[in-house]
Amino acid sequence: MNRDEKKDISLQEDMSLNAEKGLNAEKGLNAEKGFNVEKGFNVEKGFNAEKGFNVEKGLNAEKSLNAEKSFNVETAMAVIRLRAMEPEDLDALYRIENDRDVWDVGENNVPYSRYILHDYIANASADIYADKQVRMVVENEEGQLVGVADLVNFCPSHARAEVSIVICREHRKKGYARAAIRQIMEYALRTLHLHQLYAVVREDNMPSLNLFSSLGFKSKMVLEDWLFDGKDYHNAVVMQFFL
Repeated sequence: MNRDEKKDISLQEDMSLNAEKGLNAEKGLNAEKGFNVEKGFNVEKGFNAEKGFNVEKGLNAEKSLNAEKSFNVETAMAVIRLRAMEPEDLDALYRIENDRDVWDVGENNVPYSRYILHDYIANASADIYADKQVRMVVENEEGQLVGVADLVNFCPSHARAEVSIVICREHRKKGYARAAIRQIMEYALRTLHLHQLYAVVREDNMPSLNLFSSLGFKSKMVLEDWLFDGKDYHNAVVMQFFL
């Protein structure tokens, strides 16, 4: 083999090697591009992570739900139980319904006989949808009847009801009224699925106004000369709570 032939072979090998290197370089370039694609995939993952941020916002919504659950939390709440009326409650109900001090701040201002009350207890259906009202006995931790609570003017079509409460004189200022209304609010929300509760309170009945205000009821309007105590007319305040 002469010198020119050797140079030609060497040149071909060199060109082949360069081509192979070029091919490898191109592959390397493709690999690098593939790496960029992989980075792009990571960016896409980052986009999913951004969607995950929206999920985190959903978590805040869950926190909001927990805040709604915290609606149930109360501090220093008296222990009471709401129950249906029983025949043995007759004497206590007789005292409550014939307390003239209660007449002065409420809408009922006529005496009730034991016969009428006995008949009322016996015939109460305990069906608020049929009677449009329900009366519950407020019982303390010792099992004593300490008062009565009422849901009246029940209107399922508009999802509202009026709430009222009477605590026996000897059991007042012990937190029973607050605890009872709190349970009624829960009952109205969770069981009856009401939209609102309201109370009609005589304008000068500060203990009741303060009680409902402390539970979140808001004064909405004043009804002039709404209540009559036998001698004078008195204004009443309508207080609302949206459940």
